[in-house]
Amino acid sequence: MIANAFGVQTCQQFYKVKYIRLSELLDELAVAKYEADRIFVLEIIEARIKRTFMIFCSQFSLEGWHSKLVQAQIADAILHRIVHDLYKIHVVGKVSMGESDGLALS
Repeated sequence: MIANAFGVQTCQQFYKVKYIRLSELLDELAVAKYEADRIFVLEIIEARIKRTFMIFCSQFSLEGWHSKLVQAQIADAILHRIVHDLYKIHVVGKVSMGESDGLALS
């Protein structure tokens, strides 16, 4: 995946990397907090913003995040924080994300 390619390059520069899908993150939070509340995603982003790099990969447009995060105010707050300094890479083609794992970055 493209995120993995960024992650590999980041690791090669001796930075820590964690790859996790939003659904998996919400599941982990549910186990840790007994309820997968979207506010925890906002808290994680808030804690990391301006302190470290974050890479978000999604098959959904930014507008599509609202339907996934359900609560409009939380979705707005999350998107406001990550879109502010966003570098957007749009991948086009017939190759699925799973098949693009060998993608080399230049």
